Amino acid sequence: MVEAVASPTNDSRVVPKFMKKNIFSRFSTPSAIISDGEHQAYWAMKKLNFEMKATGEKRLLQLNGLDEFRLHAYENAKLYKKKTKRCNDKQIRERVFEPGQLVLLFNSRLKLFSGKLRSKWSGPFEVVRMTPHGAVELWSKEKMEKFLMN
Repeated sequence: MVEAVASPTNDSRVVPKFMKKNIFSRFSTPSAIISDGEHQAYWAMKKLNFEMKATGEKRLLQLNGLDEFRLHAYENAKLYKKKTKRCNDKQIRERVFEPGQLVLLFNSRLKLFSGKLRSKWSGPFEVVRMTPHGAVELWSKEKMEKFLMN
């Protein structure tokens, strides 16, 4: 791919800026640069080679800063998730069902596609048992089968 960029002059100030902006930022630092042999371009390249070490150190500092920023963002996301979980867990009410009780199930998916008079509740279902982590095993008299709900 060939691109052309207009520059006001071809002196030792313009060439390094052009190289940094258009070459190094897109393709990293090249191992060799071919020029048309002009004296000014030679001195501009020599100046860039003197600045390589300083530029490398500056880039390492930028990368370290980026890592710190990323770590800080990760910690903030972790804190945010912890706070929202604590807030949502406060709103959960623990329910205890006894075996033999009859319950109705609320179908939350019908909110999006509900008919005008369609009920969002189904059942009744008989409670068979409660698991230690809160799931309830129910018995459907219509389908004659057991299933777990949480």
